Amino acid sequence: MDAEKVGAFVSDYLEGKLKPFLKSEDVPENWDAEPVKVLVGQNFKEVALDDSKHVFVEFCKYITFSSG
Repeated sequence: MDAEKVGAFVSDYLEGKLKPFLKSEDVPENWDAEPVKVLVGQNFKEVALDDSKHVFVEFCKYITFSSG
């Protein structure tokens, strides 16, 4: 990393050229196929914050355990 790269990054940020990085799974192909929808980081705002719909979101935390 050098000053030139940092300067370019800051310029891109200030000009709105950078795309936000979301640590998210890809949107499942059939996310909208059933009455209960599958939301991930990439489609959360589009679906959960849609003022034209009544939305209830249940957040679940899945933990996997290793037996080793």
